[in-house]
Amino acid sequence: MKRGYRLAAIYLLVCAAVGLCVLYAEADRWTYPDTEEIAVEPAAYDGQQVLLFGDVESVDRASQRLVITAGTDPELEFTVESVPESVTDSVREGGSIQVFGVLAEQSTVIDATEIVVDYRDTTDFQYVYVASLLGGLLAAGIFLWHWQVDVRDLTFVPRGDR
Repeated sequence: MKRGYRLAAIYLLVCAAVGLCVLYAEADRWTYPDTEEIAVEPAAYDGQQVLLFGDVESVDRASQRLVITAGTDPELEFTVESVPESVTDSVREGGSIQVFGVLAEQSTVIDATEIVVDYRDTTDFQYVYVASLLGGLLAAGIFLWHWQVDVRDLTFVPRGDR
């Protein structure tokens, strides 16, 4: 296959993939209010279900409560109640969680029905990045052990018997 055709095919495939991602992201599939809507009229959302992604600011193990910040513009602070003991024991300040529950008290309190701990603290982020980097290097090393790049033709060719 000629180099020009190969580059044109790659360009078309990348454009198609980007176009599909944009169309998917454009559709509104979120049925719960976000922090922008809550900030405009907090009392209107009392009693409604909400799903928020937030960072843990403080953990009160005695009263089974968390204080989280959610959103970016604006960033709002919520008190999460009815937190299971397993969550308060595992999450620390700086951790990242998902909270599903019902808003109350001018949309400042969430009575949680489900909580998912994404990252317990900042060291979890480091673990994810290091593990991903090592996995990528391992995959690239194994691939390049068996294949080599032919720069002139922009192809991969087998290295032969090792």
